[in-house]
Amino acid sequence: MSPLGRPGGATSWYTSSNVSPGSVGSTVETGDDAEARLGKYETDTVVTAYVLPEEPGRAYLEPKRTGAPLPLMGMGGLFTVVGLGSLLRSSLGG
Repeated sequence: MSPLGRPGGATSWYTSSNVSPGSVGSTVETGDDAEARLGKYETDTVVTAYVLPEEPGRAYLEPKRTGAPLPLMGMGGLFTVVGLGSLLRSSLGG
């Protein structure tokens, strides 16, 4: 692990098991899992880590979007269509 650079040359150490944001498939659980997920990063190279200083345990390396909100959006869309259909049916006297 390397120190995280800060403006002015100060460094801090953060530890996180997150590779990407979100909760599904974004963390590493074992050393072997970490090596498999992070093998593309060469030793002693500089990478960007996304860290909220007030919540360093939620830091991650790969900024990618997750599909986690999609099922909720689909359910919302379904409820909207059913509600509009019901409203239309009642306003047409059906």
